[in-house]
Amino acid sequence: MVSFINYLKSEKGKVKGLGAVLAGFSAMFSFMGYELMRSSSESIFLSSFSASDKVYALALTPIFLMFIIYAYGFTLSKLGSRKTMIIYFGFVIFSLSFFYFFLLIKFLSPLFRYSFLKKLTSWFCPRCTGLT
Repeated sequence: MVSFINYLKSEKGKVKGLGAVLAGFSAMFSFMGYELMRSSSESIFLSSFSASDKVYALALTPIFLMFIIYAYGFTLSKLGSRKTMIIYFGFVIFSLSFFYFFLLIKFLSPLFRYSFLKKLTSWFCPRCTGLT
């Protein structure tokens, strides 16, 4: 009978043991990321919306979650795991870059808004002296 330690010392055991350790780290980071997002998301939500709107957000969350799980399972069964992961990572990269540029424009636009509008106004209407 082969013991667990002897199994991990074999080539097959090293590969499977490393896979188990990496899966454990993946689960740990997933749970940690969830907790970090969960703890900060409420204060971010309440800074933009009222507390009465939180009820609607909590009610709609399971519906969107079911849709996302269904769409992921559908693409997984129709396209396979490799194409599904490519689509998933493409969606993640697109979403992160979209929100990054959205925040960049939102927070930097007050710095450049006046000078841009002044140049634009003077180009279209040279007699205009100021912005209304």
